[in-house]
Amino acid sequence: MKKLAIIIPVYNTSKYLEKCLKSIEAQKLDDYEVIIVDDGSTDGSSQECDKYQSDIIKVIHIENGGVSNARNQGILASDSKYITFVDSDDYIDPCYNELMNYLDEGADLVSFGISIDNEKTHLEDRCIIGEDLVTTYNKSGYIEKIVDISYFNCVIWNKIYKSSIIKENNILFDKNIHVAEDTLFAVTYSLNILKAVHVNKPYYHYIIHANSALRVKNSSFIKRVETSIPAYQKVQELLKFDEKLYALAVIQGAHARLGLSEHYYNFKYDNYKSLIKENKVWIKNHKSYINKYAPKKEKLRIKLFLTSTKLSCMIVNMRNKKRSS
Repeated sequence: MKKLAIIIPVYNTSKYLEKCLKSIEAQKLDDYEVIIVDDGSTDGSSQECDKYQSDIIKVIHIENGGVSNARNQGILASDSKYITFVDSDDYIDPCYNELMNYLDEGADLVSFGISIDNEKTHLEDRCIIGEDLVTTYNKSGYIEKIVDISYFNCVIWNKIYKSSIIKENNILFDKNIHVAEDTLFAVTYSLNILKAVHVNKPYYHYIIHANSALRVKNSSFIKRVETSIPAYQKVQELLKFDEKLYALAVIQGAHARLGLSEHYYNFKYDNYKSLIKENKVWIKNHKSYINKYAPKKEKLRIKLFLTSTKLSCMIVNMRNKKRSS
């Protein structure tokens, strides 16, 4: 058994893979495995992956089934004490040796900050939680930091997990969910922990590419984003035992419905007016949780959306254009 498995799903990202793998090589790890899962790529990524196969790097080719299925195949193929994930068009600064020390000392999960960049420049640091460099949480305290939209700690790739917790509890990604699958996984995993550690250093570089899967707007994109709704519904069901956690999960769901409605409007998706209306009704039905627990900025965004979908979309489109340029 190795100490760390680094799982990398690949789908049509051949031009970014080398930088991703070099960032992993720079970790200077002694006992690790890299599992690249080629999810039926069509741009030459499959051949690119094969170039890197070695005693350390295992390459698995599967039919295209989405990122959730690809990550599951990586989990099942892994044989390591700890597991982490990196997307093939991102990269990570040297940190794994430092972070695994917290797991060695008794933490069940360690997470860290995120640098959000476009292809030209750094945009912002996210998942900086509190003022201390290192903070320890119990189960409920950490789950709160996942479902609170203020932090962007709902993602999968800024965390290192214990393989034993994943495999003993049969925690896998829902193959039918393509957006927010990481939130559902992170919450499910965290319900099985006693202690988590968060490090306020932005080691992971999340790159906004102009042609990334979540920026190419078409009907297939809309279908993928729609799967975020059942993901957040499942999170809400898991967290019903605690009012605040449930409320924060509701706010995540409202945020997702708002974003989905903006895509419906921009794309003029089939029956988009009635779909937007349904989302507005859902949000209004959950306003008590939003009013009590949502950050001020999110309350204003929701209020604007409920008042004018057109104006809400204009503002979001301007922001997204600026971030990607």
